[in-house]
Amino acid sequence: MTRHAFKFGSAADGIRLMTQNTAGQKYRDTLLANFNQFRLGNNLKWNHWENLTERNTYTLPALQWGRDNGLFVRGHTLIWPSCGNMPADVCALRDDPAALRSRIDAHITDETSTLAGKIDGVLPLGGVPGHVQRHPGRLELEVEETQWADPGTGVTAGSGALHGDVAPPNSGGARIRMRPLWAPPRDVPVTVVHEWHGGADERMLAAMFDGAASPVALADERDGAHALAIGLAANESFTTGEPVTLSGGERD
Repeated sequence: MTRHAFKFGSAADGIRLMTQNTAGQKYRDTLLANFNQFRLGNNLKWNHWENLTERNTYTLPALQWGRDNGLFVRGHTLIWPSCGNMPADVCALRDDPAALRSRIDAHITDETSTLAGKIDGVLPLGGVPGHVQRHPGRLELEVEETQWADPGTGVTAGSGALHGDVAPPNSGGARIRMRPLWAPPRDVPVTVVHEWHGGADERMLAAMFDGAASPVALADERDGAHALAIGLAANESFTTGEPVTLSGGERD
């Protein structure tokens, strides 16, 4: 096999990708070893795009690095449907439709023209519900970035993080629920970190690349293979309409 028939990707952080130290090199090596496509978690979003230092020092070099290394590069995202994730001056124009439209048009023209030839596709925004069904019951995962769009509330971001350092009132969260077949459902406690979403939260990135201690065991190659096997088995089951037996004897 000379290349994958499918694209396996991850979000990545442009600053970490372009940081020239041991942790940055490990971050780049990990991305190249495990994926053949990627997108930048936050760097192409409007607030970040208009930070010219970030754009020229990290964002554009990170996209070029991906292309130079044969990765399929996706773009994400041009515009959000709420003021909280757009520049403050855009929010101030919400009562002036003509000026707002002009500002949006100028931004889209600027970013798309600059990125022409630098990205290969776009990534639509969506939620992340997931269900794993096994004989003893079902495990449900629900991840909600924002519960609802508040057109007039911004974010508090001392560090410049797009989603803020302090969760706004409409911030989402995550829930893991166990549903045994013969017992009431129960929620599994989960800690949610609000301020990041560049491929992993800061706790995981620190444990993987900065040598920090992790409060839980990190997934390894075996866990990743199991996840892929479940997805491939599900695709086969959808195609044939029949249950699929995995090598361990589980039928899902």
